[in-house]
Amino acid sequence: TEWIFLLREILTYPPLRELDWQNITMLTHHRCVRRHYQQAAFCAVAIMVMLLSSSVHAAQWSVAPSLTVSETYIDNVRLSSNSDKQSDLVTQINPSVALTGNGKNLTLSLRYNLQNLVYLDEPSRNNSYHQLRSSLNATLLPQRLFIDASTSLSQQVLSPDDKVSIGNLGVVSNRSDVLSTRVSPYLRSRLGENLQTEIRYSYDNVSYSDSSALNSSSGGLSVNLRPNRALGSWSWQLNWQQREIYYDDRADERRESASLRVSYQVSARIGFNGVAGIENNKYSSQRASPRGEYWNLGANWRPSSRTNLSATAGERFFGRTWSLNFAHQARRHNWGLSYAESISSRRALQSEIRELLLIDPDGNPVIDPDTLEPRLFSVAFPVSFNQVFIRKTATANWGMRTKKTTSGISVFTEQRSFEGNGVVDEIFGSTLRWSWQVSRKNQFSTSMTWRKTLREDNDDIFRVASASLSQRINKSASASISLRRLQRVGDSINNTYTSNTITASLRISW
Repeated sequence: TEWIFLLREILTYPPLRELDWQNITMLTHHRCVRRHYQQAAFCAVAIMVMLLSSSVHAAQWSVAPSLTVSETYIDNVRLSSNSDKQSDLVTQINPSVALTGNGKNLTLSLRYNLQNLVYLDEPSRNNSYHQLRSSLNATLLPQRLFIDASTSLSQQVLSPDDKVSIGNLGVVSNRSDVLSTRVSPYLRSRLGENLQTEIRYSYDNVSYSDSSALNSSSGGLSVNLRPNRALGSWSWQLNWQQREIYYDDRADERRESASLRVSYQVSARIGFNGVAGIENNKYSSQRASPRGEYWNLGANWRPSSRTNLSATAGERFFGRTWSLNFAHQARRHNWGLSYAESISSRRALQSEIRELLLIDPDGNPVIDPDTLEPRLFSVAFPVSFNQVFIRKTATANWGMRTKKTTSGISVFTEQRSFEGNGVVDEIFGSTLRWSWQVSRKNQFSTSMTWRKTLREDNDDIFRVASASLSQRINKSASASISLRRLQRVGDSINNTYTSNTITASLRISW
């Protein structure tokens, strides 16, 4: 009876009655999505809560509150040039909570932190920042209906022309709250005995507290069709996807593509694959047509369980394309190489999970001595223009672990070719890190980061060096002291500054 009532409510809900079901594939770019998305989202959330109720009760839950108190001396709080420095003493009182849930049909992770900054010399600088990271993976109907969702709230500097600090201690006028949300339900089903299909709808929203940035939302639909099992050494996959992106006070964008992927496995170690498709994109571009046919051919080689190499070569509307992925993990060290080309934008980087886990050579998360939580790092840098750009990235990394030390080095290069004005930005960077487990309760760590940005009207060099010593007092308390030096050299005096900080902190968890 409940399911009949629920189905009746869904089919008679006003926004759904207005849809043209004969053209349901046009849903993602139909204007009714934009007009009714708030009502439809409310309805969808109510339905998902009902479907998730049994999974929530069956999951194992843990709540871990904590409080971090710290004192920081900073010698250049406004990130001014060397002749106009102002120092200050900053007190932080940051409560946080971590919520996790794990069950057969549910995985949830949520971390919230309230950063409160109190400046001794200038109380007018006092501020509070909300920070949130959450992710959800759930089964709504066993083996049929699933949902992925994520939310991120952070503070970021959006333009590379603005002053950039580490964290929120530096007093700058261009910092913006960035809220990124994503919800993606999908349905898996079989077509007969030999085919399997996945239909996925995704909605995401990126909004800024700074009025100079453009808020946006997007809706997309994708369909995947593949056989239930490989046909001997052969396998294939059909894909179709479409996404409409809506901006405030700017022309909307559209992406659509369809492709066929065929793979052939020569042996357990060697395989080949090929992709052929067509794409139709609509956005501001100097090109006559950002659309057309595309293809790529690739191979993968897995000589052992610890080594993997894959590469592709092909062509898209913007030229030849290449990709490479190499990973090797030994007992105490690991290597990695990668290269990729893609279409991206400022909102695409914001809507991605920007904070990734830092992994040691054994595949375990590196623990931050200040928070005793997994250490995270940001993978994106401020984007010069709010346009679509062709992104080409290459990275190389190496890490090693001994009984008491962990060390690593990574280098990268990234090129951004903006489609709207033809400007090309190039970014180069490297990071060197080393940590030493001094004793069972004490750890010392140090790192150095270098980044250089070459742009049409401005070159920029960014250097950061840090060192910290942490001690675990007992099971629920830890303390640390850290030093950090930030140096930036730009073409203008406004973007040339240094900043030094020393921080003592105490963290208590329950």
